[in-house]
Amino acid sequence: MRGKDVFYPMGWDDNGLPTERRVENYFGCAANRHSPTTPTFAPPEKPATKKINISRKNFVELCHVLTKIDEEVFKGICRYLGLSIDWSLEYSTISAQTQAISQRGFLEMLARGEVYSSEAPTLWDIDFRTAVSQAELEDRERPANYHRIALTG
Repeated sequence: MRGKDVFYPMGWDDNGLPTERRVENYFGCAANRHSPTTPTFAPPEKPATKKINISRKNFVELCHVLTKIDEEVFKGICRYLGLSIDWSLEYSTISAQTQAISQRGFLEMLARGEVYSSEAPTLWDIDFRTAVSQAELEDRERPANYHRIALTG
């Protein structure tokens, strides 16, 4: 960065729909608010053809298990590439500490009157029936026709 000291913490954005979808596909489980929590729940050895409904608490536990596994793989790749990373500063958006910081920030914005609700267009996932962030979209080039249209007044 042109001779400047730049703080760049290494972290993982692992709290959201992509993580939930990965957990569903990897373990073959789906969160269901009506399913009771099972203290000794263990995911199936192989994902079933039909997703198994489990409690939200058990599902979140699986999110923590799989993100931990994935993060270790990514760390190995970073080390293999020889990236110089101070792992003592690592963060994860699924961690309780990061979630507490985010919630505290939201409450501070609420206290300053910066939080509001409004109706606006949104990107919608028809399968999961939830909003989707722009970052989760994938742009693909497609062949198309181009037309030259002259608009005259």
